[in-house]
Amino acid sequence: MRCVAILGIVLLASAGVSAAERGAAAGSGSALQLDALSKLDVGDVAGHELVQSVGEDELKTPDRIGGVSFEGAKAKVFRQSDLVDGAGMIRGYATWAAPTGEKLFVIFGYTVPPFPAGKDSVPFEGTFEWAGGTGSLQKIAGKGTIEGEISRRGEARYRWAGSYEQATQ
Repeated sequence: MRCVAILGIVLLASAGVSAAERGAAAGSGSALQLDALSKLDVGDVAGHELVQSVGEDELKTPDRIGGVSFEGAKAKVFRQSDLVDGAGMIRGYATWAAPTGEKLFVIFGYTVPPFPAGKDSVPFEGTFEWAGGTGSLQKIAGKGTIEGEISRRGEARYRWAGSYEQATQ
C-alpha cells in the first residue's frame, strides 16, 4: 500500500513538469533597408558616433524553428551602435515574421573590427538569443552565433546557427 501511494505521488509530481522539444537551425540573412533614426557625434575621440537605426532584413532559413518555416521571411530590426570610425559594438532586437504570421523575437549583439585601409567591408561575429514569440513559438528559447560581412554604409550579409528549446506544456 505504501509503495502504491509513493508511486502515485511520483506520477502526480511528474505530470506537473512540462516537457520540452529541442532543436537546431541555421540560415542566413541580409539587410534590405537601414534607416538611421538618430546619430550623435560624441566628440571624445575622432570618428566616435552613437547611432540608432531601424531596418528590414530578409531571411534565408531552410530549417524550421519549432516547426515554423522562416524561409524568405522578413525581419524588422532595431540596432544601437557605438562605433569609432565604423568599428565597435552593435546590439539590437529583431522580430522575425514567418509567412504563416507567427513571430520570433531575437536579441543580438556583434563586434565590428576596424576597417583596413582601402576596404569597404569587414567580417563581424557575435551572438543571438531567441526570446519567445507568438502562436506556437510563444514558449521558445535558445541561442546561437552570428557571423557575416558589413560595409561602411551598414549593409550586411550574415549567417547564423543556433539551438532552441520549446516548452510543450
